Amino acid sequence: LRNISASVFTIFAQCKILTTATFSTIILKRQYSWTQWRALIALMLGVLLFSEPIWGNPNQSANRKGNNPILGTAAVLIEVTLSGFASIYFE
Repeated sequence: LRNISASVFTIFAQCKILTTATFSTIILKRQYSWTQWRALIALMLGVLLFSEPIWGNPNQSANRKGNNPILGTAAVLIEVTLSGFASIYFE
């Protein structure tokens, strides 16, 4: 959280739902209908639209000296991917 703001972390953390569904399709060979995939994507878009006001406010972001937003974003995406994998692996 030192490299990105808490609100950006929350947005990327919502990807856990999508990565879990993707890994359950790959590993457990589950089939999801197009309606279910659209519902997952609509859920993600809803979170993005709800948190849109933070994008336009430069004071809200973590642009302090010494922060690396690319590193923070990469770390959160790795965490989300591993969390989705672990939840399916232990199922």
